[in-house]
Amino acid sequence: MLNNIRSRQIIIIGAIVLLGAFLFTRDIKGLVKPKEQTTNVPAAGQITSETPQPISLEEVSASGKTLISPNFAAEITSLESTYKASTDKVTAAKVLAQKWDDVDQSAPSALYLEIIANQEKTLASWLITGDRFLKAFDNSRDSILQPALLQRANAAYTNAVSIDSTSADAKTGTGNYHC
Repeated sequence: MLNNIRSRQIIIIGAIVLLGAFLFTRDIKGLVKPKEQTTNVPAAGQITSETPQPISLEEVSASGKTLISPNFAAEITSLESTYKASTDKVTAAKVLAQKWDDVDQSAPSALYLEIIANQEKTLASWLITGDRFLKAFDNSRDSILQPALLQRANAAYTNAVSIDSTSADAKTGTGNYHC
């Protein structure tokens, strides 16, 4: 009788050990991404291309308008109509960039600042543009928009470095600052 109980205990303990060993060799589904998802995803912090990804000013503006009061949205819509009809795009873009900045919407502001920087081509305009794109990146919850914002910031700082290669702010923005 004692042998019969002991043999059952040994069989049960052996089965538990085998089951435990099997389970420890398995991947936990919540911690491991499937292979097809991880093959094309860049590592954290990597920028996949030198050319900034396209960002639609109209889409960013439309999504920004949903986050502000209707009065400000109507005012910005009016300013955008003026911008589209204007021959002096830089001045109109400055007004729009400031208005978007006043309502704390960095992404549309950064896009208008980029338009200004492309026309003025000054160190200060590129640095402000890069800073605004980084602020937009920090404030954005859109996982599709974030890499594009980061690429645009990098491009702005790269343009700033090409204007003044001794600028510490520009070098810090690109991440290439060496003491």
